[in-house]
Amino acid sequence: MEELINKLKNISRYSWILILIVLLGIFLRTYNFRNWLTFNPDQARDAILVNRVIEGETSWPLLGPEAGNTHFDLGPWFYHLEIISAKIFGNTPDKLAYPDLFFSILTIILFYWLVKKYFSQKISLLITFFVSISYFMIRYSRFAFNPNSIPFFVLLFFLGGLYLMDLEKKEKIWGSVLIGTSIGVGMQLHILLFFILPVLTGGILLYLAMKKVSLVTLIKQVAIILLLVLIFNTGQIISEFQHHGSNNRRFFKAFEGSTQQSNLAKSLGMTLLGQAEGNLHIITSLGTGEKSSYYKTSRKFWKKKKLFVKNSKNYVLFLAFLGSLYSILGYYLLFYYWRKEKDCNKKNFLTLIGAYAIVALLVMFPIISQASLRYYIVIFFLPFIFLGLTIKYLIERKRLKKGFILTGILILSLASLQFVTIIKKYNAYQQKYSSNSRIVTLDEVKEMMKYIQKNTDKENKVYISGQPRYFSRYYKPLLYLSQSTRVKILRGEKEKKIKPGIPIFYIRSFATREELKTTSPLGRKVVNSQSSGNITIIQLKN
Repeated sequence: MEELINKLKNISRYSWILILIVLLGIFLRTYNFRNWLTFNPDQARDAILVNRVIEGETSWPLLGPEAGNTHFDLGPWFYHLEIISAKIFGNTPDKLAYPDLFFSILTIILFYWLVKKYFSQKISLLITFFVSISYFMIRYSRFAFNPNSIPFFVLLFFLGGLYLMDLEKKEKIWGSVLIGTSIGVGMQLHILLFFILPVLTGGILLYLAMKKVSLVTLIKQVAIILLLVLIFNTGQIISEFQHHGSNNRRFFKAFEGSTQQSNLAKSLGMTLLGQAEGNLHIITSLGTGEKSSYYKTSRKFWKKKKLFVKNSKNYVLFLAFLGSLYSILGYYLLFYYWRKEKDCNKKNFLTLIGAYAIVALLVMFPIISQASLRYYIVIFFLPFIFLGLTIKYLIERKRLKKGFILTGILILSLASLQFVTIIKKYNAYQQKYSSNSRIVTLDEVKEMMKYIQKNTDKENKVYISGQPRYFSRYYKPLLYLSQSTRVKILRGEKEKKIKPGIPIFYIRSFATREELKTTSPLGRKVVNSQSSGNITIIQLKN
């Protein structure tokens, strides 16, 4: 016991602060994890697939989820982790999300290790604290989704790249291992990493060649990287042989189509403003966090030549200005410190960060019209790096007596914005107002399933219908939950297919009992209803 106490005393103050930051991040990511789990159609689809594998109805998949609407399937890494998690912890939706939760927690630690290579210990801890409390980072750690683990593998890539670029390290095998692993897994998580990581790897190898690293060493690094990429993508390779390259043909067809449809000027504007919106939302949680809105609102302002537009658009326009200012300042400071930096390894850090950001901008061009803010998870680190550079700049201004005061105000403001959003979301979950036409919460959809079970007849069959955006959002989650009940769910969105005598349940936006008395969904009378937060489910007469 005394030996343990002495070891604890030897832990530095900064290490204790890091431990507290990580513990705070764990708490925010795990509190009421199961009930408040996001369980959208994609999650339900994946859970159904995993259930079939666990039950022995099908073999382990060789391909993963579809990349957007491209008909191109990513690699199976995400599904394989879900299956392994289900076998170890249990086959329930929350257990399938454990791998993403685990990588999200590790991301906090990995981020600190990375930024310590450039920033001081105090600044590194400070920006790591913001990674820990960022609502964006918390949100994409609390459910199963193939892009959610991207931050961890992007950081792994950076660490591997910096290891390789450190010319003092004679044995560079670990750098190649980290890069090969991050590419091998990353390209299975998001189609953007399919381009970004290999391009940057080529840049790193070119840098080593310019520094006159021996050809034998370069070949060795390339061989290790390629070998790991092939190993991690074995499923895709086998599938391509079995299906004569059909998946790759869909990839090139989708890429060619998106390139032809893109307008250069429009894509540039949308990409720049989209990244500005992503940066601001990640660091402040301001905005909806859904579809990008800066470009559309700014374009309306530009056409009308007016400083203000109608209603809430003024707020969006203000955020567009603020986000653009923050991004411009961040890129300026990145270039400013890159030019000033004399330490080779620190300069490599800034070079790699800047190069990644530029490549990400270019890669976003063909798909930007379809991109939502969640796509910017591939550059999640950027706003935090910008914050670190801003704080560094303010602290270094010794002549500016207000530098420390401005830094304090900035930190308190950003932290306050994040905690206000977290509290608002907490209240929404507590009061069961989190589900809507975009998000399905497991706890609330379970309540709907109980209501359906309660009102099911002896045939144990029911039709599910609803307002289009609600039907498309809730059908698959309910279908998944029905698998563990006696209820068989049938699609009832088209009235002609509905057979008489089978209960019909209709899902719509919240409606009061008075409103329901004057409505007749599908031309039928309302038998009874149940409301929860933003959603009302109705039983119709059949």
